[in-house]
Amino acid sequence: MKASLTPGVLGALVVEYQELDDRQLIQQTALGMKEALEELYNRYSTPVFSLARFMLRHEALAEEATQDIFLVIAQPGSNREPAGARAL
Repeated sequence: MKASLTPGVLGALVVEYQELDDRQLIQQTALGMKEALEELYNRYSTPVFSLARFMLRHEALAEEATQDIFLVIAQPGSNREPAGARAL
C-alpha cells in the first residue's frame, strides 16, 4: 500500500500513518518518525501486552515487557526485520 499524502498547513504534505502497512510503519519508525511508532503502538500494544501477560503470568512484568518492546522499536536506524520475519 502506498502512503496516503494529504496537503497540510502551508502546502506541506502530511502522511496518513493509519493507511500505511506494518512494513512501511517500521521503516518510518526507523527513520525517527514518532507518528509511525504511535500507529504501531495503537495497532499492537494490546496483543503484545496480552501475550506478555500470558507468558509471564504477572501484569506489572507484562507492562514492562510491552514498554521494552516498543522502546526497542523506537530506536532509530536499526534494522527490525530479520530474514524470514513477517508482519503480524
